[in-house]
Amino acid sequence: DKLSEAVSKRFSYDKRAYIKTMKLVFTIEWNDPSTKTEIVKKERLRFTQIPFVPSLASEWQCVRTAEAHVGLGGYQRVIKTLTINGEPPPQPVVTTLPQTPHKETLTYALKGAQEYSIVEEEHVTWNLDADPSWIRNLSLVAEKVEIEIHNKAEGLMIVVLDVGGDDCFEVVEGAKDGVMFEQHSVRESRGVVLPDQGLQLIFIRTHR
Repeated sequence: DKLSEAVSKRFSYDKRAYIKTMKLVFTIEWNDPSTKTEIVKKERLRFTQIPFVPSLASEWQCVRTAEAHVGLGGYQRVIKTLTINGEPPPQPVVTTLPQTPHKETLTYALKGAQEYSIVEEEHVTWNLDADPSWIRNLSLVAEKVEIEIHNKAEGLMIVVLDVGGDDCFEVVEGAKDGVMFEQHSVRESRGVVLPDQGLQLIFIRTHR
């Protein structure tokens, strides 16, 4: 009974929606290849979010985190594209708590549609030595997730790790062993992806 209660608490799901399909494409480059100091992560996200009850208000949350010693100001973010069902989204509610100043949550209100097609493209630039890794976790249950990673930074090794469990994703194309040198990798979820599961990218400079 105690084990069952603990599992139920860990995997309780109180969200009003789930993700039907998601595709993430990451392209990693140097901001200035001659110095190899700042890294640029170009990210394109496309997913379909399905509310369990369309008449009830739901939301899409975009959580941004930073290394505590770097702070959110250490990352230069440029939004290239952001649409919900083909239209510009409403202004999000931005939340930052004093106890977690390295974390910022953008909440977009959703209501009335049977499904929401969300497309976002952003570029993030930061100092590699200040923060040598990046994590993407899901906040909703997802039925199917596909992730493409393109390493176009000369002299940079990328180590790809599953977060929240082993073998969450299967490599279907490209680098097979989770280590990428100027290569690409395509991964697909092996099954349903749970909240807090995802990927971590670790960046290691091999030479300047």
